[in-house]
Amino acid sequence: MMQARYKEFVIRVAKESGLSEEELEKRIKQKQISLGGLVSLEGASLIVASELGIKFDAQRVKVSGLMVGMRNVDILGKITRIYPVKTYKQKDGKEGKIGSFILADDTGSVRVVLWDTMHTALLEEKRLEEGNVIFLKKADVRGTDMKELHLGGKSSIEHSDEVIENVRTSPSSASSSKISEFRDGERTSLRATIVQAFPLKFFPSCPECKKRVTESDGKYYCLVHKEVKEKFLPIINLYIDDGTASVRAIGFLDAVRKLYNLREDEVSDLRSNAVQEEELREKLLGEEFMFDGRVRKNAMMDRIEFVINSANAVDIVALIDELSKATGLE
Repeated sequence: MMQARYKEFVIRVAKESGLSEEELEKRIKQKQISLGGLVSLEGASLIVASELGIKFDAQRVKVSGLMVGMRNVDILGKITRIYPVKTYKQKDGKEGKIGSFILADDTGSVRVVLWDTMHTALLEEKRLEEGNVIFLKKADVRGTDMKELHLGGKSSIEHSDEVIENVRTSPSSASSSKISEFRDGERTSLRATIVQAFPLKFFPSCPECKKRVTESDGKYYCLVHKEVKEKFLPIINLYIDDGTASVRAIGFLDAVRKLYNLREDEVSDLRSNAVQEEELREKLLGEEFMFDGRVRKNAMMDRIEFVINSANAVDIVALIDELSKATGLE
């Protein structure tokens, strides 16, 4: 959560709860620490608000105002990209479908995930197309390193005649900044060099929502999808440096695929091939990438960290050409 929006949130909750802003912020930080630093300041603030009986349901918001944990959100936006509908096996053995697209407004963009067949049919039958302005009702905000809007059977999608001319196609509140200027909650992009890389770790996740699952008596359980067949996903820890400072960075599947330049199945194979993983990891040292992601405060370790959303290798030749054109030295 950007600092300005977090402050607005604190003011609003303080007013509705009767607590002072200082007392409320104290509770939020205590909640974050009590959860071992596993939730962001944003997540902790929503938990505290919920404990105080303050709900954030049935409200119309902009993309930049979305916070993980919100329910029954209404939002207007323009579809900027549509992804193919995919099929998956449900726990009862039946085939399910999942669709997704990117929705943008003048404050940012967000991925929308469709679970209901009535909604996925809109994509399959091309009744939703890129460029359409639509109004979503009763969507839930989920996510870990990136927010997503999830639509179920109670949600609806309506075409709108409203005009949205200037949309932001980057994630909400994204900007470019230096590591030395990082602030908790901001989204940013930067060019940095990998100076240290730790071995990949894999954690059991739900194959449907990709959230971490818990194990009991040899079985795995998801909070949303109950008992599931676990899927192991990678997590990588790095230190990156942009010349102003260095910061610990954490990346998940998409980031690992980009950094290692592998397909998803090839990444999975690294779980049982430590030698190959080490060889690929060592090649990362000294390499420059363009990173996009968000900054968070690890309360337990009392340090700023960077959660990677995407990583793209810097093309030195293209960069030189670009600089030459900019300086007239072609």
